[in-house]
Amino acid sequence: MTYYKCDYSNNGIKIYHRQSEFDPFILTDSLTGFKTESATWYPTSFYKDKNYLWVSSGATGYADPGVFNNNYQLSSNAWYAIDLKTKTLKDSLFWILTGGNPASERPMAIDFSPDGLIAYAGCFGNDNFPLIQKFNFAYPSFTPVVFQVDMNIQQLLGNFNPATDKVVVRGNFQTDAGDVADWSGALFECKDPDKDKIYTYTVLLPWTKAGTTYEYKYVIIRNGVDIWENLSNRTFTFTLPTQILNIVYFNNVGVGTSINLHFVCNMEYEISQGRFDPQKDTLFLSGDFNNWITSRDMMPNSFSSHYYEKEFQYPIAATSTINYKFGYKKNGNIVWEDDPNKSYTISEDDSKCDYALIYRTFNNLTDPGLYPVYNFTIKFTVNMDSAKTGYGNPFGKIENVVLAGSELPLQWPSSCWPESDYQKIISLRDDGTNGDLIAGDNIWSYDISFDKYSNRIIQYRYSGNFAWPGSSSGCFNNEAFNNERDYNHFIILPNDIISATVRDTFGIMGYKPVYDLVTVDVNESRIRNYSFSLEQNFPNPFNPSTTISYEIGEPGFVALKIYNTLGQEVETLVTEFKQTGSYNAEWSASKNHLSSGIYFYQLTQGSNIVIKKMILLR
Repeated sequence: MTYYKCDYSNNGIKIYHRQSEFDPFILTDSLTGFKTESATWYPTSFYKDKNYLWVSSGATGYADPGVFNNNYQLSSNAWYAIDLKTKTLKDSLFWILTGGNPASERPMAIDFSPDGLIAYAGCFGNDNFPLIQKFNFAYPSFTPVVFQVDMNIQQLLGNFNPATDKVVVRGNFQTDAGDVADWSGALFECKDPDKDKIYTYTVLLPWTKAGTTYEYKYVIIRNGVDIWENLSNRTFTFTLPTQILNIVYFNNVGVGTSINLHFVCNMEYEISQGRFDPQKDTLFLSGDFNNWITSRDMMPNSFSSHYYEKEFQYPIAATSTINYKFGYKKNGNIVWEDDPNKSYTISEDDSKCDYALIYRTFNNLTDPGLYPVYNFTIKFTVNMDSAKTGYGNPFGKIENVVLAGSELPLQWPSSCWPESDYQKIISLRDDGTNGDLIAGDNIWSYDISFDKYSNRIIQYRYSGNFAWPGSSSGCFNNEAFNNERDYNHFIILPNDIISATVRDTFGIMGYKPVYDLVTVDVNESRIRNYSFSLEQNFPNPFNPSTTISYEIGEPGFVALKIYNTLGQEVETLVTEFKQTGSYNAEWSASKNHLSSGIYFYQLTQGSNIVIKKMILLR
């Protein structure tokens, strides 16, 4: 509840406020420096952005009416519109003297018609009648309409480059605003002078068009090509005296649910048949998320160069379907995947962890035609010591551990893993059978065989104390509910794999290296001979964790250490005797609170030393 006290003698208006009718009024603000006797709020039904307080000012023949807010010299026999938020003058009107004794004219009340188009002002004094005068609102010939579009997300997605692209507004208002034609041209180019990524343009429309409903869209112009918004025409109804349209996102793709899309394309078959040359050709990703442009290049994975990757954050609604294709540029031509477009539907799990892994071979080819590939076996092991559910509750005694995943024979149960989906899960063992090495050590294991043409990227997850039908009911998806990106475990396997082991700890999610890897020699189709070698870490750059793979050609003592650019040792990852074989070591920079920059990792065995560089990017 607010009370405005006009004070002619003390020059100004005092503003009081109280919380309720039982509380006293407290002085909270004031308007100073001028003589006034009345104040009235302007109606908001018409002039929506000008909810001003109109105040009277001075009297003819009396003292100076004052200087409002120490900034505005006022005149007598006038009324002024004050913006209380900024304490600035916004409009005014003046009493028309008609004779009599003007020295005693004192402006009093003012009021407005409900639509704000007419003002009625009254004076007290000896001037000739009428004592009330009528003032009509004066329209300008043309009235501004401000268009606003937020291009931040399009810029993040790579769909809009402010240095080379334009964004314009087009619609059926254009000829009314002075253009030669509607729905065309680049006359109304939106600009971003303050660099806030909100592009605006002010169009002047004749006030005689008030009440007209117009349609419009925003358009990106890139290299002379129009990229229209892919939605129904936007609309607005032209109103007086000014109009600022709401800020919208281009294509209505704004900051809502965002997800990291991680595309992986296996180009091995295209490379082996000579169709794709990694040294000359460029693979790209295109889809409805980037208006099907062909400039989003994919980069080879430093760990396995025939895998090409692209990861980016994309604002998208949960359970949406993404349409896309891979393609590559060769000798000035574009080679697309065969029709139809490929699609991927964001799953419930993807949305929860803000991450979707989308893996395919180019054109979905399955036969490499290079060398024999075999069914392969993965030994899944998970340590259940001190295991807790995703809610942080200890299990107590572990009765059973089950496994589900993305690649047959693994399957995904429905979202909460009800007991009715027991046929979709695989039970692990801790009894020394079916691949379990030591009975009763609380490391649960199982050997699982996969078809030779299975995807080499496998996502999976465990669950403890699954209830079989008839014993209990409820939801048993209990390994991770932390809503982090790495919601599942996943492994990346080479195409020539024979067998490998995964060593997991319950509840620690994300990318996992494999151990005891056995592969087929590409040239001789036999078990591979190992040599002393150190691979490039993956991922690289990384934050905060990365995996380092290396091989040992003969048994011996091995050391793997991390150094900074000053040659100072940061951490020792391995210092032990190793048998011949392939190994992976994972390094996390988070525990040492390391800064971004270049680091070196060194593998040593006897006189053999090899060093590689990696980049930590915070």
